[in-house]
Amino acid sequence: MNIVRCGKCGITLNEASNIQPDKRLACPSCGSMCRLFEVNITENVEIGEKLGVKAKRANAKKPFMEQISGVDTHEQSSWYFKTQASPDLKLW
Repeated sequence: MNIVRCGKCGITLNEASNIQPDKRLACPSCGSMCRLFEVNITENVEIGEKLGVKAKRANAKKPFMEQISGVDTHEQSSWYFKTQASPDLKLW
């Protein structure tokens, strides 16, 4: 919603925000032709996290435990989804 105020005294004016400057009426309070336009913008932001953990022994090539948990993005659609995975790995 746009709000139009007098640029000098700040009172709210009952006029459209798209009126041409030469067709404006003077402010009834102070007589100024200056205007202040207030515009409100609202946006939603979502934040997600993803955590991956691997555990492996000192001389081992493959991890004995691997977990992934959090929010991920689908590559083709860019949709967010919750994921949790723990692949089957041999302990020894």
